[in-house]
Amino acid sequence: MNKSIKKFFNRQSVTALVFIAVIFAVFCASVFLNVGRYAYHVITGTETLSFENVSANIKNAFGSNIAFETQFIKAYSALQKTIDNRLFEDVEYGYIIKDENGSLHFPLKAQNTDYHANQTVKLKEELEKENIPLLYIVAPCKYIDGVTKLPYNIKFYCDENTDDFLSVLEKNGVDYLDLREDMKKSFSPDELKDAYFKTDHHWKHKTAFFAYKTALSYINSKYDLALDDKNIDNWHGVLYKNMFLGSQGRRIGAAAAGRDDLELLLPSFDTHLKVYDAEVSTDVPMWEGKLKDTIVRSDFLSGKDEEANMYAAYFGYDFSHLIIENENNSGKGHIILIKDSYALPFSAFLSTSVSTLEMIDLRAFDKTRLVSYIESQRPDMVVVMYTNSSFADNMYDFGI
Repeated sequence: MNKSIKKFFNRQSVTALVFIAVIFAVFCASVFLNVGRYAYHVITGTETLSFENVSANIKNAFGSNIAFETQFIKAYSALQKTIDNRLFEDVEYGYIIKDENGSLHFPLKAQNTDYHANQTVKLKEELEKENIPLLYIVAPCKYIDGVTKLPYNIKFYCDENTDDFLSVLEKNGVDYLDLREDMKKSFSPDELKDAYFKTDHHWKHKTAFFAYKTALSYINSKYDLALDDKNIDNWHGVLYKNMFLGSQGRRIGAAAAGRDDLELLLPSFDTHLKVYDAEVSTDVPMWEGKLKDTIVRSDFLSGKDEEANMYAAYFGYDFSHLIIENENNSGKGHIILIKDSYALPFSAFLSTSVSTLEMIDLRAFDKTRLVSYIESQRPDMVVVMYTNSSFADNMYDFGI
C-alpha cells in the first residue's frame, strides 16, 4: 500500500477511535450522573426503587440530562460564530435562524387557524349571554414583515396565519386590537428592529409597555371602564447591560448568539399590590407590597445564573391563575386576562391601572370550569392576549 495512503488511513483510524472513546466516555458519565443521582435519592428515601424509575434515568442519559452538555453547547456555539453560521439545527424546532440584524428566530410555519378562531367566537358568544365583553389582543411575533430579513429565502407565515384568524373574528363580531398595525405606525424601522430581544422570542419590556399604553387607550375609548391612566408616563428604567441570554440563545450558546441588554421598567409612583396564587389561596396573598417587591422577582436579575430567564423578571413564571388586587385603585376595573408568556410584563403594567387583574394561563388552568368561573366573578371585561407566533390548540380550548 502507498505510504501516503497508509498514513492517511492511520490518521483516520486514530481520529475515529478518539471520537468513539469520547462518545463512550460521555455515555458512561451520563449514565453515572443520572443513575447515581437516582441511587442517592433511593438511599435518602426521596424516591422509590422501581424498574420504571431506573429506565427513566437511563433514558435521561441519552436525552435531557447529558453529561458535559453545557460545555458541548459552548464549544458548538464558538464554532458557529467562527464560521458565521445563520442556520442552527435544533432537536425541538428543527432549526433556529439568525436574521441579518443578528436576531434569532424559531421557524413559523403555515397553520390552519379555523379551530382557534371558532373557539374564540364561541367564548365571545358565551360571555355575551352574561353581558361580559370580550377583547382579543394580538401580541405581534418577532418576525416583522418588511423589516426582518431572513437568509436562504426562508419564509415565515406569521402574518398570513393571523390575517386568516382575524378575518373569522371580524365576520363574527369579536372585537380585537391588532398591535401589528399600531407598532408599524408608531415605530421607525430601527425601533422595530430593537423591539424584541435578539436572543429570545419575546418582545422587550419597553415594547410590552407600548402595548399596555395602546390597550389602555383603546379600552378607555371603547368601553365604559375609565381605567386609571394618570401615571402612564410616570415610570423609569433600570438597565442590566449585556446580561440576558434568551430562550433561543440558550439553545445555540452565548458565543454564537451574543447577549441582550434588559431594561426593567418600574413605577415612579407609590404602589400597593396583593398578589394571590388562586390555586393555593384567595384569602392569604402570596406577595404583598410595592410592585418592585412583589411582582418583580429580583432573583432572576442577580446575574448569579448566566442562563436565568430574565425576561420573566415580572412574576417569575406562568402561573395557572393569579389574582392581583390594587389597593391604591379600588373599584376601577376588574379584568380577567387569558394569556401566554408575552403578557407577563404587560400584566405587571396593567395591574397599576385596574382594581383587580386576574391572569389565567390555559396551559395549566382547568379549562372545564373557565366559563363558569368567569360568569361567577362578573368581571368588567375579559381580554385574551396571545402572541401570533403560534396558534396552539391547548391555548384555545376554552372548555366550551
